Amino acid sequence: MIAAQSKPVWKIGGFTKPIQDLSFEQTASFCTDVGWDGIELALRAGGHVLPERVDEDLPKMVAALRARGRDVMVLATDIRGGKETLTEAVLRAAARSNIRLYRLATLRYRENASIAQQIVELRAQLKDLAALNKSLGVTGLLQNHSGNGYVGSAVWDIYSLIENIDPRELGVHFDIGHATVESGLSWPTAFALVKDRVGAAIVKDFTWKAAPNGGGTVEWCPIGKGMVNPKFFTQLRASGFAGPITMQYEYPFENPSIEARMRALKADNEQLRAWIGKI
Repeated sequence: MIAAQSKPVWKIGGFTKPIQDLSFEQTASFCTDVGWDGIELALRAGGHVLPERVDEDLPKMVAALRARGRDVMVLATDIRGGKETLTEAVLRAAARSNIRLYRLATLRYRENASIAQQIVELRAQLKDLAALNKSLGVTGLLQNHSGNGYVGSAVWDIYSLIENIDPRELGVHFDIGHATVESGLSWPTAFALVKDRVGAAIVKDFTWKAAPNGGGTVEWCPIGKGMVNPKFFTQLRASGFAGPITMQYEYPFENPSIEARMRALKADNEQLRAWIGKI
């Protein structure tokens, strides 16, 4: 007799970009009320915690969350390489707070320059960062994006950049929304390529809007109202994924009030958990 498989136990949270006007205590309260297990914290220029204040402010955010049984699950950073001014300070502070996952800054290809040569340059840049990550016991994650010029929009290029690096040092923050924009029906192929390197997942949803004489444009929307296929979570489970899932919010809220944001983010949280509850 085959034992029944247990439901996946994934921590689910939200990116703090739309609530950066809240204090640390207010953020922890919001996190609890919306139903998140934790947050993806914007620790970058203009973010919820500024890199130059990481030693003072990151412990305060962590303490406010942990007092409510919540965590910082992922840091969203400006980090592009191991030799930047604040990289080591940010990662050491993360390690001291037992935050083990961080997302790298968005990387872009330079125009009018060889893509192949830029891949070579990026491999060297990321190799140095991976060595720093290893020494500190943290994992950097590259997010796949959508749109022309983004490193990782094809997913294949992310794989080529990190295929010879231990995934405990550099992995993938797999964004099913962006993957669906770029891959359409073939997003399972893109996921299959990197599934053993996925340290965290991102969920957001979108629809296509026709643009006469210009193809189409992406319009971000609440989770469950767009093109993202919930079968993704079946594949995520089959891969053995054990990391956190975070939600990102690109669509406009009905108004800027905290109540309106709470309603929207709570609805997304409930929809995502409903999808996962069915696998």
